[in-house]
Amino acid sequence: MSNYKVQSILFDKSMWNLEEAINWIFLNGYTIKKVDETKSLYRCRQLNPAYLRNKGFTNYHNKKIGKGIQLVLAYKEPTQEAII
Repeated sequence: MSNYKVQSILFDKSMWNLEEAINWIFLNGYTIKKVDETKSLYRCRQLNPAYLRNKGFTNYHNKKIGKGIQLVLAYKEPTQEAII
């Protein structure tokens, strides 16, 4: 099992329109559960944060993967055994 999950994919609205973002998502093997729009971003949800929290994924970090695209990655807290 992976130690991280992709929670959302963010697209900078100054570089992407919604149709382009949706096309990128499907061309790259992702799905869309929900799209939120802010002043500067399209946020395409992959997994619900409550679901992730219930599975132990509580740390979030963004990772830039392309021009105007970021992944929101959810990580599990390392267990004490994993630290040793």
